[in-house]
Amino acid sequence: MSPRYVYTKTKFSDRLLVEGRPDTLKIQNLSAIAGLEAFAEVMELEIDKFGTIVASHHVLTNEIWRPEGSPYYLDGRVEIPTAVRLTLLPGTVVKFMPKADKSSRLIVFGQLIAEGTEEQPIVFTSLNETQRGDWDGIYFDPNLPVTTLKHCKIRYADNGIDCFSSTLALEDCEIAHCLNIGF
Repeated sequence: MSPRYVYTKTKFSDRLLVEGRPDTLKIQNLSAIAGLEAFAEVMELEIDKFGTIVASHHVLTNEIWRPEGSPYYLDGRVEIPTAVRLTLLPGTVVKFMPKADKSSRLIVFGQLIAEGTEEQPIVFTSLNETQRGDWDGIYFDPNLPVTTLKHCKIRYADNGIDCFSSTLALEDCEIAHCLNIGF
């Protein structure tokens, strides 16, 4: 049984936080052990803006993330598998939950389309935007065709971008407040 996440102390409607006052998000990572559920991790995080929660998983179908659903709170390892496309529209914000083991990351085996504009960049950052290395970074599989990121801001990551042996084109992007730039 793969881990699942239980969200309490907040209101949800199809993964989208609905209107109301900001609250504390309590995340419990549950895993099955001999048929019993055991809590592997419990975190409480202050969520100051309503957005979309994306728990650790694979993006199974082509998806479009829009600024209206922002910020997208990524909790753990989120993968884009081969033959799947994730498109981020200009102005989209993606916030990674801090993890002690730096396991919050975006892993691209398929296609990531992140083309912001000067007026509406796409932002990848940590939840709190205060500590360098709060999340791991974005990993690009070496077997991918050329991937282009335009007007993207990558902040407060450990590795920023990891594209060892893959071809990545960065156009008007900013990598800041990271422990390592990557590459």
